[in-house]
Amino acid sequence: MLERILVITLGLIALVAMVLWSIFQPSKSDLRTGRLITTIFVRERHSVDVSTTVVDTDEEYVYAGFGGDMRLGNQSELYVMDITQSATEPPMLGRLPLDGIIVRIKAHENTLYVLAIPRINEASPKTLLHIINITDPTAPQMLTSFPLNAEPNEKFNRIEIYNDTAYISGRDNLQIIDVTDPANPQSLGRIVGEAGIGQNGLAIDDNYAYVGTGGLIRLVDITEPTAPYFIETEHDFNTRDIVLQDGIAYTVNGDGLEIIDLNDPLNPQVLSFADTPGDAWEIKVSNGYAYVSDGTFGLTIFDVRDPANPSWEGYFAKQFLGVNLAVVDQYIYAAGGANYPFRVFEFSRWEPATE
Repeated sequence: MLERILVITLGLIALVAMVLWSIFQPSKSDLRTGRLITTIFVRERHSVDVSTTVVDTDEEYVYAGFGGDMRLGNQSELYVMDITQSATEPPMLGRLPLDGIIVRIKAHENTLYVLAIPRINEASPKTLLHIINITDPTAPQMLTSFPLNAEPNEKFNRIEIYNDTAYISGRDNLQIIDVTDPANPQSLGRIVGEAGIGQNGLAIDDNYAYVGTGGLIRLVDITEPTAPYFIETEHDFNTRDIVLQDGIAYTVNGDGLEIIDLNDPLNPQVLSFADTPGDAWEIKVSNGYAYVSDGTFGLTIFDVRDPANPSWEGYFAKQFLGVNLAVVDQYIYAAGGANYPFRVFEFSRWEPATE
């Protein structure tokens, strides 16, 4: 009964958000910037009714973490799906059972780096970095399961690979690992900060790591990976997720999309902010468009080809669309989180005729 009431309540919240958004969101004619206005249509093309925690892609394959529960003893599985055969209904090529709950997947060259957190009351409560060879996608091969250097029950949930180095962050810890030889990872350095470091986003660029800390972005100097250290700046930015491209940071903070110029890391400049109707949680940026996982509202899409003037392009309003996204061309692969399915969406753009 309570579960039914919760579902109805969330549905009403999403409906109210859509109504308010339609009232206060500028019309397409108001968004004109001297170019034709593009309308984006999004439709659901496929669904796999299995609990999906996270997803990533390398343009040919989609990698998804399925199953697993914080309380139950069921094992998680890594699925490899081929999007070259079918982008909308990718067939499964290979699978691999993994210990722990998969919380993040990062595809890099022929290797997958998978973070898996322990279940509640697990005897060995350490987050594992599973490193998997995917040269043959039909038979993913475990290279090693590397326990991260942290206090018991400390959970990591972000990973980036940069110059053969893995940067992994979590509740109050940023860890740096040499993965030049993926089968033999070596710890390099570690920095511990206040609660929340790295839990809300992680991006790497040359000599700096940008880590989301309790809602803020902190700057870490990683010039010497064995001795990283915080750099104090006068600017604090609220964030839940970060994507960094060409010195520009695309962040979401619950309220919407904020775009920041980080070409001078010590003097960041806010370029723009765009509101979203839901609760912006994660973001992906591809080919000049930002895809925001917007809580119970669903998916919100922005044109960010001009970072100083992002324009709202479209949305797909659906409860629990996905908290983790991967984008390839016009297809969006969404992991809905625990107890919600893996979904495939396709979007298309309509260019209005001109006289």
